[in-house]
Formats: sequence, structure tokens, C-alpha cells
Amino acid sequence: MVEVQSGGRAARVQQPGGNNVPARRKSSNWLKIRSCDYSLIFMVVFLVLFGTVMMYSATLYTESYFRKQAVFAIAGIVIMLVVSLIDYHILKKFAPVIFILALISLMLLLVPQLRVELNNSARWLKLGGLSFQPAEIFKIAVIIFNAAVLNKCGKKIQKASVTLEFIGLAIIEGGAVVVFSDNLSSGIIVIAVAMCMLFVSKPNKKVCFILIALAVVFVAGALFYYESLDYSPAEFATIDFRTQRVLRWLHPEKYNDEKNFQTLHSLYAIGSGSFGGKGLGNSTEKMILPEAMNDMIFAIVCEELGFVGSTFLLVLYGILMQRLAFIARNAKEFFGSLISVGIFGHIGVQVMLNVAVATNSMPNTGNI
Repeated sequence: MVEVQSGGRAARVQQPGGNNVPARRKSSNWLKIRSCDYSLIFMVVFLVLFGTVMMYSATLYTESYFRKQAVFAIAGIVIMLVVSLIDYHILKKFAPVIFILALISLMLLLVPQLRVELNNSARWLKLGGLSFQPAEIFKIAVIIFNAAVLNKCGKKIQKASVTLEFIGLAIIEGGAVVVFSDNLSSGIIVIAVAMCMLFVSKPNKKVCFILIALAVVFVAGALFYYESLDYSPAEFATIDFRTQRVLRWLHPEKYNDEKNFQTLHSLYAIGSGSFGGKGLGNSTEKMILPEAMNDMIFAIVCEELGFVGSTFLLVLYGILMQRLAFIARNAKEFFGSLISVGIFGHIGVQVMLNVAVATNSMPNTGNI
């Protein structure tokens, strides 16, 4: 039993034995002790260190990115600690501004003098000595903005019209990424994250059921259509590149050209890793794969650490997801819960896409 008294007197807590003792006063100092999920912090730091080691291994015999990766890893941990001291509620107030600034950074990719072209794509901006992908900033801005939108909607999201409006907003956000950066995978991630956040907001069930059914029918119909296509090598070279990607995914050995090189060697790496792997640093496919240090890093993990190491990595991500879900369920208010769900969706979908592309469970969205 807690009793709070006025007039500046301390609150008193009645113990089970009946003795009253003064309760500890809340500190008025600006530096307050915050609750901390040490399991989450451990998972984040461990995965960062694991990724840095694998980056070193993947680029051991080529251009090494280890030093650069290590610097960014340390900087990221420092930024994480600084951001943890900031009251996240302030993000609600500035969510529209953050979203607009992130959208402008995406639109700057249309300026030839600012963008950097790599692998036939212009997805990077270079401002002075700093280069970055605006799509990654936009993903974070979308989480903050959508959390603010859904928090403001409240129970109105249960109306069919409001649910449809938010779905339309999510499609526009994902479409902006595809249009301005020509990055289909990031567009998919943006829409998927928005749908995760919508799901926990208890939207109109009929609208969601109808849209899910339509999506399933569309995907099934598209797969049936592409499976029925049959091109000769000469004809295959003349069709659009997205159809080529789907056909290379469905029939990787039949349409084995230079643009299917990465997918096939990723599968070779995964298969050669077997149960226990070849050992850290002993991958041979990393000397062949064009994007061994990023898009196909999971294939290198499988080759060097085998089924055991890759499963261990996925289990760690699973624990990370569980901690984020726990925080979302126990957040004191809805805005904080939505932020956690957005981060949950962002990391989860990103991991699933990376693993799916490396294992050829979905078409490669890259340009190699």
C-alpha cells in the first residue's frame, strides 16, 4: 500500500508487518536512472562484433573494409548510448519534419552531381567526404512518422476508411523509395514495416483480410504465369530485367548467365559449408562473389561456420526480436510501443530478405 502525502512530506510505504517506513523520493535531477534491458544491449553489441569479424573474414583477400567497419561499429555504439539519454517522446512532435527531411534526401538522388553510381545503381549520396544511402535514413523516418500517425488515429484505425488511408500512405512511402532510389528491396521493407505497425494497432479486420487474400492470389497468379514462360537464350536477353530476375530465380541453372553468377555461387558457398563449416577465414567463394561482404555475407557465414554457425546467428536474431517484442508489449504508452514494433519489423524483414536472397528463396533484387 502506497500513500502519497502533500505538503512536501515523504510518502510512506506500509510494510506487510504494519511498520511504516519513508518511501524513496523521486530524484529531481535531470539525469535519472532509466530501466535497461541488458539482454537487448548484449544481443546488439554481440551481433555488431560478430558482423565486424565476418566483414573482416569476407574481405580478407580483397579490399579490406575491417577498419572502416570497426570505426562505424564503435561510432554506432556511442550514438546508441547518447540517444538512450534522450526522451523519445520529443520525436512525436517533430515526426513530420523528420519525415520531410528524409524524403528530401531521397529526392536529392535525382541530382547527378550529388549521387554516386555503383553497380548500375545510383542509391548513394555524397556530401563532402561523407557518403550514405538516403533510403536507410528514410526507413527510420518512416518508423517515427507512422508511429505518430497511428498514435494520433487511436481507435479510429478500426474504421475501414482510416485503415485504407494508412495502407495507401504505406504504399506511397514504399513507392517513393523505389521511384527516387530505384531500390525495390528497400521499398518492400518500408511497406512491410508499416504493415507490422498497422497490425498491432488493431485495424479493420475485414479490410486486412481482403487485402491479404488479394496479395496471395496475386503472388500465386504471378508465379503460375512466370513458371509457364519458356525462352531461348537469345529471346531471354531481350525481355525486361525484372522478368529475367524472376526466371533466374525459378530456373537458376537453365538461365545461367553472368547476372545469375552471384546467386549460383552463393548456393555453392552454402552447400560447401556442410554441418560444421570450413572454419573462420577459410571460405573460397568469397574470392569469387562480387558482393561477399554485404548482400551475400550470409553465404560466407554458412560456408565458414556451417549449419551450426548460421543457425546460431539466426537464433541470436530471434532472441533480439523477442526482446524488442517484449519492450513493445510492456511500453507505458502506445507511441513507444509502435516505435519498438517498427524497429522489430525493420530488423526482422531485413534479415529475412538477406537470408532469402542468399539461399535463392526469393529473386535477387540487386543488379549483379
